[in-house]
Amino acid sequence: MEKEFVTYEQALALKELGFDEPCFGFYSVLYDLMITQTNSRKSLFESECLAPLKQQVFRWFRDKYTLYSIISTIMHTYPNLEFYFKIQGINHGAMTDKFQTYEEAESACIDKLIEILKDK
Repeated sequence: MEKEFVTYEQALALKELGFDEPCFGFYSVLYDLMITQTNSRKSLFESECLAPLKQQVFRWFRDKYTLYSIISTIMHTYPNLEFYFKIQGINHGAMTDKFQTYEEAESACIDKLIEILKDK
């Protein structure tokens, strides 16, 4: 189930960007990922941060910042599929990279969304 959550580094960056939605987990410096419902970061110690699900983060970027992303495959590479992501939103055109797995593309897409907001 841990693969459904963003990485610790992504969670820290999201904390800096103001992500504060109820989550099913949080990261603790002492215990790594702790899976338990957490209503906000206010209920956590300063050294801890919320651990949202990846799908929750994609929705947060769509709803709060109008940044839409899609992860897809390049079919002409079958059976060795390659994956890519695109991000579109206000003042942002499509950005594409290639990855060997869906999960790599998904994580890289979240990193790019974070980077876009940090550069604002």
